[in-house]
Amino acid sequence: MRARNIKPGFFTNEDVVECSAWARLCFIGLWALADRCGRLENRPKRIKMSLFPADAVEIEALLDELCEAGLIVRYSHEDRQYLFIPGFKKHQTPHYKEREICPACPGYEDDEQGDIQDSPPDQPQEDQDLPKTDPGPTLGQPPLNPESGILNPESGILNPEKEKNPPKPPRGGQEYSKPFVLFWELYPCKRNKQRAWRVWKGIKGVDARVIMEALARQIAADHWRGQDGREYVPHPATWLNGAGWDDEIKQRGGGMSDLPPELR
Repeated sequence: MRARNIKPGFFTNEDVVECSAWARLCFIGLWALADRCGRLENRPKRIKMSLFPADAVEIEALLDELCEAGLIVRYSHEDRQYLFIPGFKKHQTPHYKEREICPACPGYEDDEQGDIQDSPPDQPQEDQDLPKTDPGPTLGQPPLNPESGILNPESGILNPEKEKNPPKPPRGGQEYSKPFVLFWELYPCKRNKQRAWRVWKGIKGVDARVIMEALARQIAADHWRGQDGREYVPHPATWLNGAGWDDEIKQRGGGMSDLPPELR
């Protein structure tokens, strides 16, 4: 799932207020499931497990309600079913590293056009490539040179807006190290940051890049998703304490092809 924007006008939109409360909540959830163009696969069971895992709701009925209100459009391509959210690009600003996953919706090509950037503003494309020869710092050493940059892989869990804000120093005024900041931005479960920081500082003899690459591979492989479709992500301190970077990856739906080029 991805971070999306919700504007105050949503709650007074004439088309939206005609829908039930469950349908409105479902509509918001579909934004987070959609790709950068506002498209997603029409898989009701998967949608329910992603948005309402503990609620007794009929997703098909909610999708029908949203279709009748003109808030989403059903379409098919090569015998597969998809959903499209008209006006998605008008109200959302996807992260520049998000990918276009689903095929275009017939008849809505103009609505899908938008000024989505494929690179960060005011940053040359060549500056985004990460150095492959930099071995990276080890834990406990001084912070990384900001120009060396470790990795910022695409992630449905990361909030792109947070990248614009500098990390807050922990209590006592001591700043986090750059490798730990990068680890915290990438790790999908943001719990007990102070405890994770203490564990991080206590790790000796392990290269930070080894930890980051292992974590990125586990995220890409959907390592923590159980058979019931739910994610069971350990707290970051627990993962670090247990040397989670050495765990054998449980392949669920991703793989090496999902990793950013710099880690393949």
